[in-house]
Amino acid sequence: MQFVAYLTYDGNAEAAFDFYARCFDGRVTMRARYGDAPRDMPSPPEMRDKMMRVRLKSATRC
Repeated sequence: MQFVAYLTYDGNAEAAFDFYARCFDGRVTMRARYGDAPRDMPSPPEMRDKMMRVRLKSATRC
């Protein structure tokens, strides 16, 4: 089964997903930062290093 969730964090998404990876015996397989976005999708400079999208793959089975 695949579980897809969209969550919003107040600047701590990277730390949160590192924690989830440890809790769920998984690994982060993709991290996209706002600074990696195409030029036609500008973001404020303070958001450059923040996570825009993260993918976590879990080894845990329910």
